[in-house]
Amino acid sequence: MLLPLSSLLLSTLLIHSTSAGHCRRIPPTPCGEVDNTSGRTLTYTTQLRKGPDLCDIPDYKYNVEIKPVPCKHEHLLDQGHIGGQDIDVDAFTFDDDDYWLDSYKTGLVMRRKGVWTLVGDLKQARCFANPQVRGHGEDMGKAPYCEVRTHLSFMFGGNK
Repeated sequence: MLLPLSSLLLSTLLIHSTSAGHCRRIPPTPCGEVDNTSGRTLTYTTQLRKGPDLCDIPDYKYNVEIKPVPCKHEHLLDQGHIGGQDIDVDAFTFDDDDYWLDSYKTGLVMRRKGVWTLVGDLKQARCFANPQVRGHGEDMGKAPYCEVRTHLSFMFGGNK
């Protein structure tokens, strides 16, 4: 018995759309990624909801209550990049420093060290050493400044 061509194409799409990280669907979707030029080492995970460690994640809806979630901690040195293409970064934090977070979801907030920030598919986080360069007038101290945006907003200078 021969299957119609449309059935074969559909089954191929379904098989390829379930790859690890869920960021290589058809059409291709960029994975979450992090750029670190903060002058510090940051911690990230590509294994949220599994792994030997815990990540303190703020609840999605209100961004207030912190919930420990299983994950695997990995470290990204200053001037490092991880994610995109075949690697999907799920979240990041700084273990030793509070940090400024500027995202579509939170606006500009101070995150406590060890509190993780989610990085979804189609999102990129960029962490910098000097927040004053990013266009905020207030004195933001020496804490790292991280912004989370869609890939397109970084490319075209759009808002979050």
